[in-house]
Amino acid sequence: MFFTDYPGLAEKLINRISNQGLEAEVYFTAAKRLHVSIEQNSIKSEREEITQGFTFRVVKGKQKGLTYSNSTNINTLMKTGDIAVKIANKSPEDPNWSGFTLSQSSSPVQGIYDKEIAHLSSETILESINMVILPITIFGEKNNIEISTRGQFSLTTELSGIINTNGVNCQEKSSRVTLNLGANCRRGEEVSGGIWDVLTSRRFNIIDKFDDFSQDLAQKTILNLGAQKIPEMKGEILLEPNVIAMLCRRGLISALSAENIHNKRSPFVDRIGDYVFNSNLTLVDDGRLSNGLYSSTFDAEGVPRQKTILANKGYLKGYLFDNYYSNIFDTTNTGNSARSGYTSRPYITGTNFFLEVDGKLSLEESIQDIKEGAIIGDFSGNVNMENGEFSGVCKNSFAIENGEFKFPLKDTTIAGNFYQVLSDAFFLKEPKDTYYGVRTPACYFSYNLKK
Repeated sequence: MFFTDYPGLAEKLINRISNQGLEAEVYFTAAKRLHVSIEQNSIKSEREEITQGFTFRVVKGKQKGLTYSNSTNINTLMKTGDIAVKIANKSPEDPNWSGFTLSQSSSPVQGIYDKEIAHLSSETILESINMVILPITIFGEKNNIEISTRGQFSLTTELSGIINTNGVNCQEKSSRVTLNLGANCRRGEEVSGGIWDVLTSRRFNIIDKFDDFSQDLAQKTILNLGAQKIPEMKGEILLEPNVIAMLCRRGLISALSAENIHNKRSPFVDRIGDYVFNSNLTLVDDGRLSNGLYSSTFDAEGVPRQKTILANKGYLKGYLFDNYYSNIFDTTNTGNSARSGYTSRPYITGTNFFLEVDGKLSLEESIQDIKEGAIIGDFSGNVNMENGEFSGVCKNSFAIENGEFKFPLKDTTIAGNFYQVLSDAFFLKEPKDTYYGVRTPACYFSYNLKK
């Protein structure tokens, strides 16, 4: 996949800094990505990119320096490391610093690298994309409706690793396949709003799901013809899993980060042991899930991933930690350090996130019980991590009356407090894996919906 000996370079660099009597860490990453663009039911373009880089963190006493480079030239990298040393010499002391993580053993996580992806031919990739596009086009023709698709199909293989002066020396390969596809349709002069869906996996066998994905997207697109504005009303609102997952990934998970707890930027400060969620709700973060979208053997600082229970039957049990904040809190590191690339400092985030509930009703059964309300299939908006307030526009959503779908919603906004939803809502059975790396069932609650 890659021709450079990244681990070998990292070892040389860490030894050079260590010989100066300094603490240091070298993080490296190299990724190969293929992006295929889709427009108007056809493959428009194909683009390949390779990104690579090294990150240096150097500590002298409690003074810290950070630099990075995308070069693989040893002389350039040594100069980059020297700059990190100079930055550390001039930086103020961090009184909370207590050292880089220590070496710990861990068994490899299964199912996060598919070597087949690195060796796929262009013909196989193009055939796979057509397996998605053609069924949608045919579905539209059978219903005398023109359906147009657009989006992107991406294949990624990556090598990443960390070496530090405390003996950490780990590396791992990973892969991902992602199909991000949108569609709208035309019937005469009437045009539907755009419907988007995402299918993603660590393995290329994701293509086995393409037929169901195509049929589902085509049906959703046609169902969104005839959208109407909804009058203001009080009713039961059903949030489908993708909506809950997005609000978790952008709000709740950040609120459970030890960094935000430490900086008093979360409503969960000093709430360990308190009853803060629905009594039927348990929250779990699992960085070792086989085939998990956010799984890895170690985190971005070389700490083994683990499974962490954050809430149990509504009671808050813990937070997400990295090396720095676990030392501040004098507690166990949960292995939740991450980086968004070689230019990024480590930060705390969740991995594979689960909302576990003992739901009694299916989605279909709960719809039948709604006399007046709506089902929200997707949502474009924002959520405030500090207070849980969210607002945005409903997508792929429908008004419900007397247990039946009445019409798709148009230009309809929804706003509320997600943390209150997690406390008051009724969660259903049949949880679903989402492309946000969050597994959750749908839920419903009473709400005033406004146009």
